[in-house]
Amino acid sequence: MKTIMVRYKTLEAQADTNAALVRAVFEELGACAPKGLRYASYRLPDGVTFVHIATLETPDENPLVALPSFKAFQNDHKAAGRYGAVSRGLLWLASLAPDMKAMAAASYGPLERIAQIDAALPTPGRDEVRVRVVASALNPADYKVLLGALKFLHARNRPLIVCYDFSGTVDAIGPSVAGVSVGDDVFGFLPYGPGNTRGAFAESLIARCDEIALNLRQYLTRTLRRRPPPGSRQFKPSATSGGSARAAGTCS
Repeated sequence: MKTIMVRYKTLEAQADTNAALVRAVFEELGACAPKGLRYASYRLPDGVTFVHIATLETPDENPLVALPSFKAFQNDHKAAGRYGAVSRGLLWLASLAPDMKAMAAASYGPLERIAQIDAALPTPGRDEVRVRVVASALNPADYKVLLGALKFLHARNRPLIVCYDFSGTVDAIGPSVAGVSVGDDVFGFLPYGPGNTRGAFAESLIARCDEIALNLRQYLTRTLRRRPPPGSRQFKPSATSGGSARAAGTCS
């Protein structure tokens, strides 16, 4: 069983529309009566704050996502460009998996717009690892992306989670990853570019295995363990042998 509570505020002009969309969801739930779902919604006395509570008996089965009224609930906010807490709340209810915290901005602007949000814990795919972030750095590039001065350095997804430099511990690996294990301490750099939707201002992130490297302590420990016994021959890369440094992991 899994339970999630979402609380958000709308603009005053949008509150009644939001309430009507919520009522439509409840009317459809009443008509189809899906099993394994308990769902409650409240509009607080200020008129603009909404609270949703949903409980699933089977977390992998979410009847909400199949409801046309719930899809309309989400699409209305997306079409209107409301990328703030409301849209995030709808996404959380759809996934019912707010398993990590992140720092994000709803739009371009000053750093004061960054706020803590809940987000689904990402799952690594092929050639990827998940890193539990211990430290991340705010650099000039991050600041300029948030301001909107260098938009091309990051995808224009919302909410916007930036930061490219990070260190942490691998806590999950995807298929076809070798040389990296769960528990390894690593550091890495996410790529600049409009195709990058990831950011290190979060408790966890997904990185390709060629974007990370083992920290020096673990690298030396593994190298010493592989040191050949005394008296044996060892190949030493030269300038003409193609020897080069390697990232922490390899992908097949």
